[in-house]
Amino acid sequence: MNEVAQLIDQSKPDSVIVRMPNLVPIASMAAHRAGVITYWIIPNAISDHYPLKLNKWMYDFWFSWFSVEPLANSAFTSGTLLNRKVKSRVFYLGIDSQEFCPTSVLPVQRSSFGLDGSDLVFGVFARLVPEKGQELLIRAIAEGGTEFGSVKLLLCGGPYYQEYQQHLVSLIEALGLSERVILLGPVQEISPVCLACDVVVNARVDAEPFGLSVIEAMMLEKPVLAHSLGGPSETVVDGITGWLFDEPTVACLKEAIRRVLRDRDRWALMGEAGRVRAIDRFDISRVAVDLCSIVAERRSGASPNIHRYI
Repeated sequence: MNEVAQLIDQSKPDSVIVRMPNLVPIASMAAHRAGVITYWIIPNAISDHYPLKLNKWMYDFWFSWFSVEPLANSAFTSGTLLNRKVKSRVFYLGIDSQEFCPTSVLPVQRSSFGLDGSDLVFGVFARLVPEKGQELLIRAIAEGGTEFGSVKLLLCGGPYYQEYQQHLVSLIEALGLSERVILLGPVQEISPVCLACDVVVNARVDAEPFGLSVIEAMMLEKPVLAHSLGGPSETVVDGITGWLFDEPTVACLKEAIRRVLRDRDRWALMGEAGRVRAIDRFDISRVAVDLCSIVAERRSGASPNIHRYI
């Protein structure tokens, strides 16, 4: 902590901004000693697994004692804090709209995946872990039978649990979907693969704190199908930029896929609407301006007036 405090003393920053939770104690104590405010951009929801919510009470005390202002990556994440002594603000994450631009990225040819122009390609960009919902989506496609016969799945992401990957491979074979579900593994460049998809799916079964892959897809003009719990309910406009389903069940997801297929003629328009919304609310330049505004307001003693753009 002394080294961090010396660095703060030498550089004399207006504020200290932290992302990683394990750096909050060191950074905030050093900053507080130097009379500087710390802003923590909270990357995930705060867990309920601790007895008596001790972790939340600890955060609440720490924010007040060491002058930490929590910036939650969604209203959902904000709601997982106590917000007792220090109330958190919603501060959405941002991405570069130029980097994720559909006209500046060359899509991967579908034929390289064994797909053709008649296939309806749904893409999932997530680590292979149970909570990301790949199994839920696979089972929903299988139960849809011939109704979903044109739907193909691209599962992009590396195995975190090797056992889960093996389970998915066995499940795909048992359901007779070996020619319809493609496991690509880790993908270095997401944008070219995303552009090869018709629809991007976030089927996470628990709450998604924010969902960066959702914003990336929207920037690339792809409509998004997502579980509404958590951040996607704040980023995806149901029926306009994509579709939301309320329960992580096969039955609910099947009905959502039916909605997606019924709207096939509107996919392009929905993708365009998604990019407009993403640029307006989640472009990195917009987020940077908002962050500077937060710091400036705190320094001047003015009451917070950051645009919440939910």
